[in-house]
Amino acid sequence: MDNAVSIWENSRRLVIPGLPVVTDGRTDNGRVPGNLQIRQAPSPGFFMDGAMWQDLWAALALMLVIEGILPFANPAGFRRMLRMAGEMDDRSLRNGGLVTMLAGLLLLYLVR
Repeated sequence: MDNAVSIWENSRRLVIPGLPVVTDGRTDNGRVPGNLQIRQAPSPGFFMDGAMWQDLWAALALMLVIEGILPFANPAGFRRMLRMAGEMDDRSLRNGGLVTMLAGLLLLYLVR
C-alpha cells in the first residue's frame, strides 16, 4: 500500500514516486532493527507523469510549424496546391494520405 503518506502502527513512511522509500523498519512491538529498509517507490507510469503529454504537445506544435512553412514561404503555390487537391478524386487523396501516414510511422519507428 503506497500512499503519499501512510502510517502503520508505530511507523511512518513518506513515498515520493521515483525516489527510494526509506522506512525505519519498526516491528509490531516497536523495536527498530539495526538496518533500514530501502526499496524503489512505484512510478506513476507514462500516462500519469506528464511525459506522454509533453511529447504529444511537442509533436502537435512541430506539426503546426511544418504545415505553416509552405503558406508562409509561397502563398501562391499553396493556393495552387489546394486547388489541385480539390480536383483530385477520393481514391487518390486516400492513397496519398495512406502513403504519408506510413512514411510518418516508419520515420517515428526509426527515430524512437
